[in-house]
Amino acid sequence: MIKNHRIIQWMNVIRETQGAEQYRILESFWESQITSKQWILDTLETLNMSCYGSVYIFGGWFGVLGGMLLDNHKNIKVYSVDMDPNAKRIGEKMNPDVHFITSDMKDFSFQERPSCVINTSTEHVSQQTFDDWMHQVPKFLPIILQGNNYFSCSEHVRCSESLEHFKKMNPLDINKYEGELDCKQFTRYMTIGYRL
Repeated sequence: MIKNHRIIQWMNVIRETQGAEQYRILESFWESQITSKQWILDTLETLNMSCYGSVYIFGGWFGVLGGMLLDNHKNIKVYSVDMDPNAKRIGEKMNPDVHFITSDMKDFSFQERPSCVINTSTEHVSQQTFDDWMHQVPKFLPIILQGNNYFSCSEHVRCSESLEHFKKMNPLDINKYEGELDCKQFTRYMTIGYRL
């Protein structure tokens, strides 16, 4: 569920933004973008995993997933980490209740132990960057990973050919969930699990 006040906030920011920047914001609302984020919420509910405490989203862009999490889970604090400074500037207007951090994920250092870590941009980073980032993620907490096989996008530098390939590229020590989502032009992959 996305609350009405959040939809209104998103639409107000889109209307107030012009040109290429407006189009960039609209890209975060493709059907596949929203569906893949809702997939996370639905799967957490199916697994009876409730978010609590501090949740960190890497590659969080303008905070759409962060806002959706806040609308569906009580008593959480959401941090959205993205290396693009525009993500913070625009995101704070779209989702003022999300805490935005400008940082490359490979350089990010946790100042507190999160309750859950989400990375929905695994296809946007090199294998070395992903490995460096994963090494920093604390052990024994839920990790949610998403990526895809959409090789046609120039921003995608590390796509997966299949779910098995995705799991090999983005290994977790324990998998609680693995699945695929048909996004028409491409397939999105997701795993949820833990580092030991």
